Amino acid sequence: MRSRQWPPRASRRGCRRQSAARPAVGRRRPGSACGIWYRKADANITGVRPLQSFAPGVLAEIIRRQPASKERTAFAWTVAVGPALARVTAVELDGTILRVRVSDERWALELERAVGTILPRLRHLLGDDAVKRLSIEESHR
Repeated sequence: MRSRQWPPRASRRGCRRQSAARPAVGRRRPGSACGIWYRKADANITGVRPLQSFAPGVLAEIIRRQPASKERTAFAWTVAVGPALARVTAVELDGTILRVRVSDERWALELERAVGTILPRLRHLLGDDAVKRLSIEESHR
């Protein structure tokens, strides 16, 4: 008994004829039948940078240009530590010391471990001279 090939021979011939018309730049989608081609996103575009490469710098520049306020400090804190940690903390800038109040001792320990990461982020967002150190305090309710 003769084994059957898939796709039928006529379809395979059609694919060969179409392949001559495919674009010079691009590649076949994985798993596509008959060589469906698409163009690479950056094939003809030069000088385009991904948003992730410059968005943090732009955001930091916008924050730095704002006048010093509680809201600016709170926003920079949220950007630096993320929304989950920002929800369980309260911040206040006292000169060059950022006072961080936490509701639980466990959050205080997490913040103390992460000071080496958080402080450079805050300096990037607020300016090098804005925050010299963090003071982590547990608030007793």
